[in-house]
Amino acid sequence: MKKTLLLIAGILLFSCASQTPLVYPNELDKELEVKNSPAPDYPDEAREKGHEGTVIVEAVVDVDGTVESVEITQSSGYRELDKAAKDAAKQWVFSEPTKDGQPVRTVVVITFKFELS
Repeated sequence: MKKTLLLIAGILLFSCASQTPLVYPNELDKELEVKNSPAPDYPDEAREKGHEGTVIVEAVVDVDGTVESVEITQSSGYRELDKAAKDAAKQWVFSEPTKDGQPVRTVVVITFKFELS
């Protein structure tokens, strides 16, 4: 019983933490501007093996325009390309998202194409 109450208390404490709302991009006051969008480094291993592909990630943009978290929504099929895309997305910076003049968090989708020339 004590463990259950402790778990419930922990969940309530976590959910009551004042986290800024996450809103859809179409709800923002204005479209996000990309301020910094470094391209991913092409991993040497992938280059040597001739691996190419497309990685699509979903990134949560925090109130200050930095990327808070990144999830892969479509894998290239190659772990090293997926990791390079995720690492690059974490470095992107956007304008500060707002809704009704208030700071919010939002989600963006970023596509990375890895092609050897």
